[in-house]
Parts: sequence; structure tokens; C-alpha cells
Amino acid sequence: MMNKRVRVDRVSSFAISMLTAFSLVLQSHVALSADISKASKGDVRFFMDWAGFKSFQDNRKSYVEFYVTLSRDQLTFSQMETGYAGAYEIEIILDREGRKPEKKSWLGAAQIDSLEEASQKISLFDVNYFLLEPGHYTLSAKVADLNSGLKGSYVERLTIPKFKEKELGLSQIEFASRIEAVASQNKFVKNGVFVLPNPLHLYGIQLPAVFFYAEVYNLQHSEGDTSTYTIQYDIIDSTDTVVKPSSPRTFRKNSTSAVVTEQTSCVTLGTGKYTLKLNVTDNETGEQATQEGTFQVRMPRRPVSAQGESDSLLNEEQAQLNRNIISYIATRKELQLYDDFNLDGKKAFLEKFWSDRDPTPGTEINEFKEDHHKRFAFANINFQSTTQKEGWKTDMGRIYILYGPPHDIERHTADAESNAWEKWIYESLKDQGNVFFILGDLEGFGRYTLLHSNLRGEKYDENWEQWINRYRGRY
Repeated sequence: MMNKRVRVDRVSSFAISMLTAFSLVLQSHVALSADISKASKGDVRFFMDWAGFKSFQDNRKSYVEFYVTLSRDQLTFSQMETGYAGAYEIEIILDREGRKPEKKSWLGAAQIDSLEEASQKISLFDVNYFLLEPGHYTLSAKVADLNSGLKGSYVERLTIPKFKEKELGLSQIEFASRIEAVASQNKFVKNGVFVLPNPLHLYGIQLPAVFFYAEVYNLQHSEGDTSTYTIQYDIIDSTDTVVKPSSPRTFRKNSTSAVVTEQTSCVTLGTGKYTLKLNVTDNETGEQATQEGTFQVRMPRRPVSAQGESDSLLNEEQAQLNRNIISYIATRKELQLYDDFNLDGKKAFLEKFWSDRDPTPGTEINEFKEDHHKRFAFANINFQSTTQKEGWKTDMGRIYILYGPPHDIERHTADAESNAWEKWIYESLKDQGNVFFILGDLEGFGRYTLLHSNLRGEKYDENWEQWINRYRGRY
């Protein structure tokens, strides 16, 4: 066991690799906000969040997860046999008056190839859980950099909920940066779902989709039962106005409990604080339950490009970037015109191009342009693969840029017989309802190819499953 005061270079490479298994691979390029209320104090800045769920181990207690995130550039790195490593210790103490405090501490680590990477603002995530009796607690958390000895601390008063034994109920809502179904197991997986937490509850241009996870309890269900339950949620602004209601979605019951995993785009929401109100209805009994959670959205006040630049064309490289941005929405003739212009001509072309598509001429913001730039930036970062470093060029990137984030995604992991594939579902596109896209990772490198869609004008192939199957010769 490593003493918290010794340098990381005295820890074996094996120990570092074990520690990084749950931290380095779960890094996100989302910069941490500077003015969120859940920030720590001290030399190491981190953010805390928590969510309570029903315990199936001890019905007198609740299962409570605690989420921590910090920026990697705060760590001091020491040279290892290969590369450089930083390590930190997290300590959580939960104090309840008249009771023995609950305490856990554990280690996390990050590994880089060169010291130049040490200054990159990359977020590290961690999670741990406690089984706690419902009631009031004082949460005290600390994060210490094991190389420098610097520390940060956080204190919060919290109330652990009690979940009902018989009445329909919902867990608390966990806001997330990413959610997907997986076959593997690690500390971020529950009920077969990988949930990367978002302790800041902050969304915007780099996280344009609000992900959230919750659990439903005490549905009426018996063997052979074919009854259903319905999930619906509303997004409510600071004036108590419902600004984005979801369509109700009905599911068949598989047991007395169920998992809720949803995502919704925030690109149409302005900067501000919002409440997510989640509703569940047991359609057999008519019983209903509600849970609420709050999140924030921050959007730039003016349009930005994929690299945060304006349309001013400083050089040929910037001109090419702007061509990339408009390539999916410009006509062939428009692109030919753009290519024929010099830099001044290209700038004038772009001004008219976006002006012609402005839904609210005369206002300061061109909403269409702003939304398109956000989609391009998100796609370029999030749909990269080992064989394609520019995410906007992939099929996933193109679909996301043209149509925005899907309302739902069905994810299917690879197995012995099938390649990984996804089904992106849109409630409506081009006046066409229930639109879907089937995308498959045919090469196994994370680059998904469009195989089939029911949207007019997109690729259509009723036999798309033959491309998913690893043994195509049987078709």
C-alpha cells in the first residue's frame, strides 16, 4: 500500500496501470467550470455529486453513489519506466450525529506519455458507494495529490432519502456525460449500463446532450405479465415554464423494477438553470411517481466554429475549415463557387450563405448558424475513431451534423457472432415520423458505417443484418 506522502515514482508500473484502469480511460475533454457551487476549496479543485438508489441488499438502508471529478492538469507527474504518472487519494467521510462516521478512501491515477500532456485540461472521474440509513449527514471529502502533497476539501449537508417498500417510486436522478449499454463490468456500470457521471450538471457546446439515469421501483408485476409502464419527462426553466416536454414512452415490464436511461439535446435551450421533472406511470394500477433534478446550460453568446474561431479567413487553412463546416448543407453549386473564390470572396460568400439561412434576420444571433457550428464541433470531437481522426467525416458525424442528437440510441455490443451496432432513433425528421438509422462497427475500430435508414434520401437496405453478422457466408 502506498503512503500518501511518497512520490509516485516509488510505486510499481503494475500498480499505476491498475489505478489508471478506472481513471485514465474515462477521461473527458470537457473543461471544468469555475463557478459551480459544488466546487471544493483548497489547492486541489474538484467537484462532488451524489445520487441515492434503493438498496436490494439491506432494505433498511439506501445505496448512495458519490461522484468526483477533477482536472488532470492539477496533478504532479513523475517519470516511470514508461511515460509519466500522477496519483491522487480520495477520502469521503459521512458523519451523522450520535453515530460512528462512515469512511472510505481510495486511490486514483493518470498516466501520460510526455510532460507536454501534463498541462492539458482533461477531466478525471471517479465513483464509490455507501450503504446508508436514511437521514441527515455531513459529507466531508478530500482529494490529495500524492506527488505534491497539495489537497482540496469539500463539505456539504445532505439528506439520504428513504425509498418506499410497496408504493411506486423513483430513485434520485444521476446526470451523466455519457450512457451506453455494455457487457463488461466496472465501477461505472450498473444494471448493464455504463454511466459516466457529470458531477457539475453542466451542459453546453461540448456536451450538447443531457444524459440522465434513474431507477423505477415497485412496479406491479407477476410471471407472464404483459402489462406496461410509461416514462415521460419535462424540462422546466427558472420561470416554471415547461420549455421542452418529452413524448411519453411505454415499455413492457420485465420485473418489479426498471432502469431509465434518457438523453435530450440542450442546443435549443438558452444559458440558464433548468429542472428536469421525471414521471413514471404504472399502466396496470394507474399509480404515478415523480422525481426532479436540476442542471445548467451554458451557450456562447455568438456563433462559434469548430475551433472557436469566427468566419474571418486568416489563411487557407481557415478557409478549408469553413468549407468543411458547410459541406453537408451547401449545394454542389455553392461549394463550387466557394472553391473558385479568393480569400476575400470566400469571406463574402460565407456572410451571405449564413444570412440566407438566418431564421430571425435582424437579430444579433443567427440561431441556425450557431446550432450548426455546435453540432459540427461536437461531431468532430466525439465521433473520431482509430482510423478516422476527423469525426465530422464519419457517417455518425454526418448524421449528427445534419439531424442533431437522436432522441434515443439502442446500443448493441460485439459478440462472437455479431459486430457492434447502434440504432439511432428520431421522433420526426423532414415531416417523417419514427425515423431510424442503423450503424455498424464493421472493422472493429470504432468507426460506425451507415447500413440502413428509413429516412427518405438516406441509404436503404432491408438486408442490413448480413453486414452485422460476422459469418456472412450463411446468407
